[in-house]
Amino acid sequence: MTTTYTNITLLDVDQLEAAAWLAENSYTAAVYPTIDDITVVYDTVLMDNADADEPLEHLLRLASEMSYELGCMAWLVIVEADAVLIYSFYSDGELTDSYGAPLDEAPDGGDAEMLADAFDLPKRAVKTVRTALKREMRSATESHEKLLAALEAPALALRCGYESIKAGE
Repeated sequence: MTTTYTNITLLDVDQLEAAAWLAENSYTAAVYPTIDDITVVYDTVLMDNADADEPLEHLLRLASEMSYELGCMAWLVIVEADAVLIYSFYSDGELTDSYGAPLDEAPDGGDAEMLADAFDLPKRAVKTVRTALKREMRSATESHEKLLAALEAPALALRCGYESIKAGE
């Protein structure tokens, strides 16, 4: 089974604050309840093609705006057809890290130290995060899973986007 999904993980913003901001700014999304100061937003961009922008531009803008206006860190993850894993990480609206590549190519980017710091991990965790950023020959979903585990983040964003939530998964 191939998996395609997008989501935005917000650090230090609760579900109600994220949902209120989305509603106020006319974005349609599902917002998972906050766990350990982590809130995941599942945007409708892949389902709702009425937006005139390209889906990637829409997602990048949404993550940047949420990060800036909510004064938080936002981690946009896109897994496409289980072969491509890319992410963009924003702090106060500014892009601070990006990562990505198709399965058969070496990934560009990925700052293990910045990620470990953002997720409040001790310095010794940087090596584990760095190892998770190496793609090797595993699917994009498996790479995302290893990265979430290395960051000690709940697997709320794994294999899940708005489409799967709407389908009742």
